[in-house]
Amino acid sequence: MRPILLALILLAVTRPSVAGDARYQCAVEGFYRFADAEFLPDKRSDLIGERFSVDRASGAISGFELSNELAQQRTVLDRGSAKQAFKVLSVFEVYGPYQAVKYLYIEEYAQTAQKPFFAVSGSWLLTGHCTE
Repeated sequence: MRPILLALILLAVTRPSVAGDARYQCAVEGFYRFADAEFLPDKRSDLIGERFSVDRASGAISGFELSNELAQQRTVLDRGSAKQAFKVLSVFEVYGPYQAVKYLYIEEYAQTAQKPFFAVSGSWLLTGHCTE
């Protein structure tokens, strides 16, 4: 019994992580505000340079403006692949019947270690790169 228990413990500790266990680490490089039917760059935004992380299994986003910790609903729309982007939609109740959404799109299929992303939060558009 002891050898079996020891083997199970070693297997659990040394098991390689799978893509679902991975996290993205992302950095904001561009910030745009929606005004007059277009996104206008704001190179002085305090959000440029901010970092956040994304749990690929649950879609949980932690760190600054894009956090979806308080979301009513968080949905991983696509886990990403060699042909598809990783996509998360978060829905928040602002007050009463009104809702807000945040959408994150990471180019999982990019052939580079740094995966480009864009995110929409309200009338803001954020861009940058993520790594695993």
